[in-house]
Order: sequence, then C-alpha cells, then structure tokens
Amino acid sequence: MYNLWNNEANNYDSNSRFLARLNITLASHNCSPDSMKKVLATIANHYGYDRIDIITIHPDRTFSVPYEWCQKTVTPLKNNTKISCFYAKELEDQLNTLGYIYIQTPEEIHSPELKAYLQAYNTADLLMLPLFSRYLFSFIAFSHCSTPVSTDIKTIPHLEMLADMIATNMEKNLTIQKLFFRLLQTAKISSTPIYNRF
Repeated sequence: MYNLWNNEANNYDSNSRFLARLNITLASHNCSPDSMKKVLATIANHYGYDRIDIITIHPDRTFSVPYEWCQKTVTPLKNNTKISCFYAKELEDQLNTLGYIYIQTPEEIHSPELKAYLQAYNTADLLMLPLFSRYLFSFIAFSHCSTPVSTDIKTIPHLEMLADMIATNMEKNLTIQKLFFRLLQTAKISSTPIYNRF
C-alpha cells in the first residue's frame, strides 16, 4: 500500500512540477506563434500526443487554428484558414455534461463532414478542452494520429489545469494588446491640436 501511495505521490509531484514549469514559461513569454509552438511541443512530448492545436471559434460559425504543433510524420491542419464549424449533437452533449469533448475513433461520429475531416488528418483519438476567456471561444485539441494510443482518462484533470493556464495567459496577452492599443490611441489624440479633435 505504501508503494502504491508513494508512486501516486511521485506521479502527482512530477505533474505538478511540469505544470509549474510550464506556467513560468507561459507567463514569461508572449503568446507569439514561436513561443506557443514550443509550449505545445513540450506538452505533446510530456503527454505523448502527435498533434496539439489551439482552435478558435469565430462568431460567423467558422474556426481557425492560430497555434499548432505536430510531429513531422503528421499532416498539419491549415493554419489561420477559416473553415465552417462541424456540428455533432453527441459532442455538444458531451461538452455540456463532461466539460470536454472526447472522440475515441472517428467512426463513432454521426456527422459525416466531421468524420471525413478527422480521417483526412489521420486523427485516431481526439480530446478537446475549452479555453475559457472573455475574449475568445477556443479549444485546445490533443490528438493521437500515428501512434495507436488512446488518451488516459486519468490525465484529463491535469490537462484541464493546463488548459486553464493557457487560457489565462492568452487572455492576459489580449488584455495587454488592448491596453497598448488604447494607450496609442490616447497618445495620438493628445498630440493632435484641440481644433482637429472634433
């Protein structure tokens, strides 16, 4: 019993240290494509995924992939290209009840468009966690493609904490960008003569 608890404690400790190190990396770098790609690569190597994507859902019911990392043997998704969203009732129900979407095989999907999309990118196993933010409606997607491995359900709580960290840092960077934009606008207005402001 002691060995079982000790292994559990070591596993918890290693995951906690990994999340702490990752949080420092996210907090000390802007969410630029290069730094985010490094973060996603670190996550993929730690948890054994072939591809990790940040998927942004737009108000016009399209989605794009602003950030992505994948193994060299895996086909990348089309970055920053808007694609119409796929709808599958069973996935919406999963999101509402579990708080995440988990597709073990594309064959279980009833939406033919989504099934074809997953098969086109050789996605064998897909876990999507929402990234909660005031500014974005996004998901982080963890995919197994070339490896015949499925997601270990025990890792989902750690991946949810990781998703929260990524969402928080993305929101922080968007807030800083908005603040910087407003400061620039204020600086332009204050440098304009009063008679040109109206």
